[in-house]
Amino acid sequence: MIEAARKIGVPVNETHLKTFEVHEADEVFLTSTTMEAMPVIQIDQRKIGAGLPGKITQALHRSLREIIRKELD
Repeated sequence: MIEAARKIGVPVNETHLKTFEVHEADEVFLTSTTMEAMPVIQIDQRKIGAGLPGKITQALHRSLREIIRKELD
């Protein structure tokens, strides 16, 4: 995911977040080998951003898929 982010110019900063910081985020996603990039649209009955998958999350998912396709070819 870090490679995918850097490829499309999304800054990467790994850090620990407090719950209130996550609640205030414009976008949130979970990432794993099987889920790739799973948008999070609500936490504790609070909408994240507009309550829809965000543009950055969608772009990161596309970038990651492209990297995976290239590695599999």
